[in-house]
Amino acid sequence: MEILHAIVLGIVQGLSEFLPISSSGHLELTRWLFGWDDLSPEIETSFDVAVHLGTLLGAIAYLRRDVAKYIAAGMAPLRRQPLTTDGRIAWFLVASAVPAGITGVLLKDQIADLDSIVMIAVMLIVFGLLLLAADRLPERRSLDEFTLRDALLMGLGQALALQPGVS
Repeated sequence: MEILHAIVLGIVQGLSEFLPISSSGHLELTRWLFGWDDLSPEIETSFDVAVHLGTLLGAIAYLRRDVAKYIAAGMAPLRRQPLTTDGRIAWFLVASAVPAGITGVLLKDQIADLDSIVMIAVMLIVFGLLLLAADRLPERRSLDEFTLRDALLMGLGQALALQPGVS
């Protein structure tokens, strides 16, 4: 991979990750637009994992106080303390990763087969409209109302987001 390609793709990842758009989809679209198809699928996947890992580390660094708060609250039962709302949220966040983890392990080859530009474009449009509709919903809830069911539904959304263009 040329260094210019890595820089451009890193910028695309950095700009798109924290917007309600699919950073993975936009990485694929950028490669397609510039004709950067000279990489093997393994190298492309490794690069995508690396830029997403960089984003994760940046987010953890930025949110370090919140991360520490949730970890400490989640470990309260080990110290024989009651589980607070923050502790429940911490465990629900862990539970929300389970559906995507299982889906990624069991369906990784099928997901890779759906990685076409047309599919990515369709998913960007469909899920963009879905986000627009969801944003207009009047319902708002507090963290105290967040349940395991909500966490697992959130995890199913993340499982869908393994398809570039969805997240």
